[in-house]
Amino acid sequence: MPTDDYTESASLYAAKFNGQGRSLTSAAVNSLEQIDRDNLLHFIEENFKTGVKGGVSVENLRAVLHAIIKSTSNITDDDTTRPIFTRTGRIYSGAANRYYYGSSTSGYQETTWSSYTTSLSNLSAAGSSAAFKMPYSIYKPTLSGTISKQNGVAGDVEIHLYYADPDDGTNIYLANPTLIGSTTVTLSSLNTVTNYFITSNSAAFKIPAGKMVWVLVRNTNYASGTEFLSFTGSFFGKERSNTWTIA
Repeated sequence: MPTDDYTESASLYAAKFNGQGRSLTSAAVNSLEQIDRDNLLHFIEENFKTGVKGGVSVENLRAVLHAIIKSTSNITDDDTTRPIFTRTGRIYSGAANRYYYGSSTSGYQETTWSSYTTSLSNLSAAGSSAAFKMPYSIYKPTLSGTISKQNGVAGDVEIHLYYADPDDGTNIYLANPTLIGSTTVTLSSLNTVTNYFITSNSAAFKIPAGKMVWVLVRNTNYASGTEFLSFTGSFFGKERSNTWTIA
């Protein structure tokens, strides 16, 4: 039997639903079943009156419960993935040990990537204008796109996705750089566009609002001179994790 503690009762309630043996197929909600708030409230006022002979009918109660459930975003059924930002750039690579992130002088929208760091733990505060500031918190961040190389030699290219604290105006490097994910793309030949995909290992991985997201590219097989790479990337995140609380 349920107890006064909802945390103990929750498993009992879950067992009732799981005991039905239903499949994981999502229930479709068509336009005719999407009831606006005014109609819902009016229906309740008309059909759930106090002191009325006969009381509340089971049919009306069932109708309201159906409308509420169909109006609720459900993690099991509904994908909360949202596009956050896109990046494009032509990378001017001059050494194998450089991680390029854009332009520290021209900012986030600059498509000529000439600014770099030689250490992923040292993300320059001066270069944070080339990073993207998160407007809200997201879970399970993902970056996907394409990479190609125009000259030099074909081979491996590294792509790294980080976030860090915003510039506090007092330090040379941003605090708390955190790896989201990385990948190594093997370019089999020059001028061949190759796809890549980066995501966090955990569905519960969270980037808090206000953090700076960095995309960094390393031309691992650099040979000589200035080698050019073309990069595109689209960054996505989920509004909810698989396990979440409202704070």
